[in-house]
Amino acid sequence: MLTQRFALTLTLIIALAAGCGGLEQAPAWQGYDQNQSGKADKVPAPATVLTTADNGKTLQVQPGDRVQVELASNPTTGFAWHLAKSSLVLESSDYIPDQPAQVGSGGIERLVLQVPASAAPGSIHELRLDYYRSWEGPSSAVETFKVTLIVPAAPGPMAHKLTTADNGKTLQVQPGDRVQVELASNPTTGFAWHLAKSSLVLESSDYIPDQPAQVGSGGTERLVLRVPTSAAPGSIHELRLDYYRSWEGPSSAVETFKVTLIVP
Repeated sequence: MLTQRFALTLTLIIALAAGCGGLEQAPAWQGYDQNQSGKADKVPAPATVLTTADNGKTLQVQPGDRVQVELASNPTTGFAWHLAKSSLVLESSDYIPDQPAQVGSGGIERLVLQVPASAAPGSIHELRLDYYRSWEGPSSAVETFKVTLIVPAAPGPMAHKLTTADNGKTLQVQPGDRVQVELASNPTTGFAWHLAKSSLVLESSDYIPDQPAQVGSGGTERLVLRVPTSAAPGSIHELRLDYYRSWEGPSSAVETFKVTLIVP
């Protein structure tokens, strides 16, 4: 009798499994990986995702932040993106072919990098990727992607807030002082303010549209710069901003803003 009940129960289980299309394993938790011990480890999401549109930008990051870069690539040509020497840690890289995949078609290279957990406040980390054939070397690169990553220092005092009226002035500053510049701009024309080579550290830049915002109307570019904390007494730091279209270069600038900063 006991044997018959067991057989009947087993038959019912098999029938139910067949009717449901088989038993499925529970899906793994999204955002988790299983480690060697069988336990789930949470996978940290990238802090920032960058594409070609971010080339040349300066961004703020925190120690331990992960940055994901996605760039068009075509390995069938022999070309690939290569990370130049950097303080950043390359965690992973992979290739995602375009769909539908075709012979000779390209795709996207995806690289994930990490800012060192030990990165000091105020430290600067250059992310540079060069696109070349490995056997031809970096000097043969046909494209370059570059982003500057800054770990912000503890905010110092905003020593000066500058506008067009301050153009040409000479001002006294202290090491670590922060300087904010606000200048009229209209990105719909392709023009923007660009910082010339300087000992000053660009902490941030943003754009504030005029209100009410209208198609083709302008606004204000706001840049925050910092005098190096290591600036020596008597040192001179030039703050120069040129207004031009990035594809036309600095020599095409239609306006220039310049202030000389002196550490007494």
